[in-house]
Amino acid sequence: MDDLKLALVLLLRFLLRALRVLPVRRGRVAFVAFNGARFACNPKYISEYLEAAHPGALELVWLLDAPERHAFLRARGLRTVRFRSLAGLAVLATARVVVTNTGLPAYLSFRRGQVLVNTWHGGGAYKKCGYDLPIGRAEARKLALTSRDTALFLSSSRRFSEVMAHSIRLPAGRMWEIGMPRNDLLLADRPDLRAAVRARYGLAPDVRILLHAPTFRGGASSAVDTPDALDYPACLAALAARFGGTWAALRRAHQAVRPDAGAHAGALDASDHPDMQELLSAADVLVTDYSSAMWDMSLTGRPCFIYAPDLDGYRRERDFYTPVDEWPFPVATSLPELRERIASFDEGTYAQAVRAHHAALGSCETGHAARDAGERIRALCLDGGPARTEEGRA
Repeated sequence: MDDLKLALVLLLRFLLRALRVLPVRRGRVAFVAFNGARFACNPKYISEYLEAAHPGALELVWLLDAPERHAFLRARGLRTVRFRSLAGLAVLATARVVVTNTGLPAYLSFRRGQVLVNTWHGGGAYKKCGYDLPIGRAEARKLALTSRDTALFLSSSRRFSEVMAHSIRLPAGRMWEIGMPRNDLLLADRPDLRAAVRARYGLAPDVRILLHAPTFRGGASSAVDTPDALDYPACLAALAARFGGTWAALRRAHQAVRPDAGAHAGALDASDHPDMQELLSAADVLVTDYSSAMWDMSLTGRPCFIYAPDLDGYRRERDFYTPVDEWPFPVATSLPELRERIASFDEGTYAQAVRAHHAALGSCETGHAARDAGERIRALCLDGGPARTEEGRA
């Protein structure tokens, strides 16, 4: 079956070369986030930078599963096209620059004169991926095709550059170490976002927020939620005892799974919030398991706790690039242990551990990654220049 799927991918890849009769549009930039699911993540922040800094200079096109839900983009002068459609294929075949955060289907190919920029969707260097996981011959072949087409791959740290270049067989010179555009706001003071998130969920301005954001289990196409629910009332009580104030919990399920909001008593469901970084910016504490949101939260200096009751099994199944005992975040494998980690949290020790972690991984977060990426894309579109670079470091 896998061989048949690979054969169909290769056939479709060949047939779609017919779209190359259409000329590359010099000023066209196409954006795809989470395979068309959302206007979000790093592509969103690059798009917004170009929209604000160079209004009308480029044709910004968003490929979305449900473009009808994104009328606000069209009102701003951006074009929206259905991702999995003939029109979407035509946009991808003619864009000078294509920006994605997950990679694109292997049946798509890009020609000389086009630039595929993969911004990825996570920082640090945590869960293993690509060739570092057990994958079949067909999956390996598809990964090789998409890696071959990638001209630039954004990186949040030197360690990420090393492991990702190996895991997807990408030449090291194509790693572009400027940080994650979506993390620029986490390195800035944004009280407006803190207020907006509280207003959205009916919380008073002085309420402190626990954000619980677990990752998924299983494969991307068969993802399931974390098997262990968090005891939100107990965690909120522990946070109030340790840090003071009034607390509320927001729970954000991974976008790959369907959350069951009724199964999480004591937390408000934030799974449909359009932007995870806004939630992180507003949160006073993050609890996660293996999500790279831990890296993002560490940029704020605010506490992050790891609640990972299935740690041993997850380590056997997937494992990590950076060993868990080298993470700066307090780790708990049970609810009583999590409450103890909260009670014993020390701000000074945590801050020192986070600084050491950033140094060990070689953080490349700059706070102006959206600007750097946007200006390079603008130059590629309007000034010409090579699609690929032999040295990606900023």
